[in-house]
Amino acid sequence: MPADSSVADWLLALDAPEPMKQIGFERCDFKSSFMAELAKHLGVRTQRLYAIVGLPTAGNRKTVTGAPALATLGLLRLLKQVQEQLDDAGDVAIGFDGARWLGQWIEKPCRALGGRLPADLLDTPTGTKLVSRVIGAMQSGVYL
Repeated sequence: MPADSSVADWLLALDAPEPMKQIGFERCDFKSSFMAELAKHLGVRTQRLYAIVGLPTAGNRKTVTGAPALATLGLLRLLKQVQEQLDDAGDVAIGFDGARWLGQWIEKPCRALGGRLPADLLDTPTGTKLVSRVIGAMQSGVYL
């Protein structure tokens, strides 16, 4: 993805099922301006977003690289998952802001995650998979 891509661009690009494209996504870095845009979509402070992806302080960071960039990609995939669930819900979900909901939900203790905040697990791929599983269970009505 180009370095100046928006959150909306990323959400569209994540539809690409090709493994080589996914690997390319996993090697991307994110500019601080992108992180600010993502934080705004989620309704969280940029500093909190940095902490969620594993960077306790943003400082003068111009780009997010390595494991925190991979965690950011995981968060984008969760956002994509929520948006797809809303699309599947049809007219019932019109006007519902899935990004804001996700931003609020990840900051609340979740019984299915042992009372942990989902946000506290998003700095690892395994944690992101667990959170994704909970979000998926919400759609199907499965109790975890």
